[in-house]
Amino acid sequence: MPLSEFEMIARYFRQTARPGKGTVLGIGDDAALINVPDGSSLTTSILQWIEGTDFLFSDEPQATGKQVLDAAMKQVCKQVKPQWMTLSLTLEHIDENWVAGFSEGLLKNAAQNNIQLVGGDSTCGPGAIRLHLTGLRKVN
Repeated sequence: MPLSEFEMIARYFRQTARPGKGTVLGIGDDAALINVPDGSSLTTSILQWIEGTDFLFSDEPQATGKQVLDAAMKQVCKQVKPQWMTLSLTLEHIDENWVAGFSEGLLKNAAQNNIQLVGGDSTCGPGAIRLHLTGLRKVN
């Protein structure tokens, strides 16, 4: 029997995500609630990869997970240190092997860069990965 959206989140994303400083509400909802310290501004960035254009599901999923975060981090201005991310996955069907490898590559890279997965969304349809990075910048 195929996994549901919530089973996929519980098995491959929620259990391995680490709670982080400032996170009030994280994985389990389509939104996240984050406390921003005084003297800081919040910055967001979004990266979208489309299957067949930016990646293939036949590619090594661990590498895809790592690469999507690397690409998203390159888009963030130099004064910002990404601290949180939300992930939106659109999959034609849930392939557990692909999701397991993708989440492993993504979350390992996130842990190495001290970025917390705080939420996201998953839908059924033509393949796409959307990664939203959020970070803080000290206000002068």
